[in-house]
Amino acid sequence: MLTPKNTIDLAGAFGSVWIARHLGGRGGRIPLVNFIITRECNSGCKTCDSWKTARSGADELTTEEILDLRPAMRRMKTRLVSISGGEPTLRGDLETVIAGFKDGGFAVHLNTNAFNLDGARVDSLAASGLNVVYVSCDSVEPECYKAIRGVDGLAGVIEAVRRFRSGPRPIPVGINVTVSRMNENELERIAARFVEMGVQKIQFVPIHRRHTMPELALSDEVMSELAPSNIGALKNNLKRLARRLRRSFIATNSDFFINHFEYAYKPARAAPCFAGYLFVDIMPSGEVNPCHIYRTGLNVREAPLDEIIGSEEFAGQRREVTRCDAPCMMTGCLETSLRCRLSYLLFHPMEIYRQANMHL
Repeated sequence: MLTPKNTIDLAGAFGSVWIARHLGGRGGRIPLVNFIITRECNSGCKTCDSWKTARSGADELTTEEILDLRPAMRRMKTRLVSISGGEPTLRGDLETVIAGFKDGGFAVHLNTNAFNLDGARVDSLAASGLNVVYVSCDSVEPECYKAIRGVDGLAGVIEAVRRFRSGPRPIPVGINVTVSRMNENELERIAARFVEMGVQKIQFVPIHRRHTMPELALSDEVMSELAPSNIGALKNNLKRLARRLRRSFIATNSDFFINHFEYAYKPARAAPCFAGYLFVDIMPSGEVNPCHIYRTGLNVREAPLDEIIGSEEFAGQRREVTRCDAPCMMTGCLETSLRCRLSYLLFHPMEIYRQANMHL
């Protein structure tokens, strides 16, 4: 819940990030840290190749190594920790990691496919201190879900969402829907099902060539097969759907994001990116990157996180980000970057407030 002090701190963080990004400074604040906590995954998604090359967790940061990053994150004024994978719930220490970050004063959100979470695991994740959970679900038809995700897991997802919302400690839920040719005609049904279940946010994500692993990318053949068939019609449908969701006080994509949905499939920059300034990615083995596209080779096992962020090597990657025109449109990159634009801050204050209140 936002307090006056939190609001002031948040405004200061936005100011610091904006100045560093636009005036070329290195900036000492990183408000958001994305932890890709494991490469392992229990899905077999057609829209993502990471599961095909998932490795064992032998080189992954240990619980202690992860939580030892907290002092550096406090020095960087980090407020939010986002945990993803792979599938993060495959790590048995996940609750310990979440609780450790919460005890350190950070808000924590989790990204999961949720299909293998029983009621007891949902309750233990909630009890560890989660602020919000994002559940990936690309269909509410069992056969379509199985065709997209490669597992027969829809019933588990629905039950997990229900439990997150109604368990002993109810958790705000966001739904991530990866939009492809396989489900582009089902988006309204997906939204209706989860609105009925009382979720707080539903956002639509274009199928991406790259996901969280910089070394992996979908082939041209797969992209051609799965990219939505009619972008114009899809955007119009998403605009109507977004208006209905907002009227129901369900958070969703910004209009700007929807209007530029096709930028996921062509080399063009939709808006200034704040990767490396507003947020950084920490990979399973400890590498620190500005985003899912650029790799630095800098590792928290070799230097403190805040020293890495302040290094000339990392500054060089930041400069590359400012010139980037790669097809992207990742919601985590673009939507957070959009909310740092002065025009967005000035004209959407209530939306900014609701988003911050949900996550912090």
